[in-house]
Amino acid sequence: MRKIDTIIVHCSASSAGCARLINDWHLSRGFNSIGYHFVILNGRPYQGAKYMAALDGQIEVGRPLGQVGAHCKGYNRHSIGVCLIGRDDFTVSQFRALAALCDDLESADMGPLLNIIPHAFYNKKKSCPNFDVEGVLNEYRKPCERKEISNAKIYVTNATNQLRKAYECLSGGV
Repeated sequence: MRKIDTIIVHCSASSAGCARLINDWHLSRGFNSIGYHFVILNGRPYQGAKYMAALDGQIEVGRPLGQVGAHCKGYNRHSIGVCLIGRDDFTVSQFRALAALCDDLESADMGPLLNIIPHAFYNKKKSCPNFDVEGVLNEYRKPCERKEISNAKIYVTNATNQLRKAYECLSGGV
């Protein structure tokens, strides 16, 4: 496994989307697959879709963790790319999922504590992800909410493993 020391948080800059749609966008831009390792849904998987609460905060697996991402030029080799669907209207479920995913990734055997950085930190021409990552993580990782996040973490871990296996099997390892 490659050395990973950073999680870079992005937004899709779209009102709807999912890993499959982002994969198509990235293929059309010349990437060989989706550039992000994880995508956190907002309940609208495609343009024109009605809000689906069951999909809000769901985590989809994109590029396998063992592969270098294509999400932040010059910083992909040692990072994991996480993209939240949205521009500036993110949901509480997405923020909880981000906190749980970061907890899960930090507790996985990835080495020292990971840095969690907004994309705009590395690319000053962007405002992505258009929210205060540190503030969100501080709020949703509070000790008083730890039990809820911990339960989400267990779900995210199981769902992530299941999605990873299914996605790699169905798509030939996107």
